[in-house]
Amino acid sequence: MRWYVIVVKAVETALILAPIVYGLCLYGWDVQSMMVPSYKSPGMGFSIGDAEPVLFEDLTVINVSVTNTGECPITVTDFQAPVLYRGNKVGEAYLRYPVSIPLGETTYLIIVVELSNATLSDVVVELPGRVRVELMGLVVEAPLNITVSIGTFLRACGGR
Repeated sequence: MRWYVIVVKAVETALILAPIVYGLCLYGWDVQSMMVPSYKSPGMGFSIGDAEPVLFEDLTVINVSVTNTGECPITVTDFQAPVLYRGNKVGEAYLRYPVSIPLGETTYLIIVVELSNATLSDVVVELPGRVRVELMGLVVEAPLNITVSIGTFLRACGGR
């Protein structure tokens, strides 16, 4: 009956030591690196696509396609920018409503453009602004500069 006790103790010892030996093998037998926790924060990234001005519900808006290239979903909560023409401010632009963008998907930001009574006749208008993005409870601000062709912009504005 002694052989039974020896076999049970040997199996019990193997069951206790096997995970430890396996972990040490994974970390190259470096006990310190095995015991120190490591954390890699998820990457945040988005790419800006085309900016297309259109008339939408009596508003002049710019549809900007945004693709979430990061490792977790993001929510664009705010965008504010002056509308610049030849370096002079001719209006304001802002995000109409917050937009959630799932991982790997593309959606549109609807940016409302309010112009003052400026005469536009050159090549482009610029919207140098900052976008506010929420990521896993953190709020991150990033620059977002949009350039739109005047010809396309004027057609969307109804010739203004």
